[in-house]
Amino acid sequence: MIWLETGDDGEIEIRFPYDPDPVELVRGLPGKRYHKDGTYWTVPGGEENWRKLGETLTGRVVRCGTSVSLKHQSLFYLAAGKMTETNMDLCQ
Repeated sequence: MIWLETGDDGEIEIRFPYDPDPVELVRGLPGKRYHKDGTYWTVPGGEENWRKLGETLTGRVVRCGTSVSLKHQSLFYLAAGKMTETNMDLCQ
């Protein structure tokens, strides 16, 4: 399972047990950084990156933590094909 959180600085934190497949997916994201001390990845926050993550992680089991706003969760799940535009309107 992949966990997404929003860091204190607004970056998107991506955490998962080591698996080469998600590592390769995350390495393809612009602005990604690996944090050895916490064994997680970050990418810059923003609506476009939430959409990009949704597209990149389609088909994976992903959970958004409580630090992720409903709007960003909606953008992610819509891009991943797990939500409709109508559902997203309810989260705005």
